[in-house]
Order: sequence, then structure tokens, then C-alpha cells
Amino acid sequence: MLGLLGLVVVGGQLWGLQGWSAPKLYDPDPQACQVEMIRTTYRSNLLPWQDQPEVVQQRLRQLQAAMTLDTLRDCQSKGLLTPAQVSGLTLELKLTGGASEATQSPVRP
Repeated sequence: MLGLLGLVVVGGQLWGLQGWSAPKLYDPDPQACQVEMIRTTYRSNLLPWQDQPEVVQQRLRQLQAAMTLDTLRDCQSKGLLTPAQVSGLTLELKLTGGASEATQSPVRP
């Protein structure tokens, strides 16, 4: 459990893992909520992983779609996007499904 928190017990002492930082909640700002920014970012984010196996690309697409849906929801709730803009982007980018569910890490036995 401590490993999940970025902590390790060594010789009875608690040590933080190097390079680990606490997760931060994404809080979209007006620039991140611009329709063109969302559209451009969505289309280009997965380009670096085009050489990966199809199963990897498929999972990355699911995660990207879920995170984009969450972003659209957050932008709308902050009044930075209108419902019409969210609906238009959802259709244009072919985003479907439950947003947050796809971003949850699977539980391994």
C-alpha cells in the first residue's frame, strides 16, 4: 500500500520515491477550454505512439476520449464552454461512453 503512495519502508525508515509526486487534480483554465485547442490537442496527442501495437493504441484512444469528455464536462461546469460547444465537439471527435470510468486503473488480483 505504501508503494502506491510513493513511499518505501527501508530499514524501518519511511522514504519517498525519487521522481514521484502527489497526483494533482486537473483544473481547466480558459485557454485549455478553447474549442480549437481541444480539437487540435485531441487530434495530435496520440501521434507519438503510432508505432505501438494496436491493442496499446486502442487503450490510449479510450483513455484520451475519457479524459477529453471529463475536460469538456469540467469546462462546461465552469462556464468556459457552452452546452452546444460541448455537444459539437463530442460529435465531431466521436467521443462516447462514460468518461471517468475509462480513466480508472484496473484492479489486479
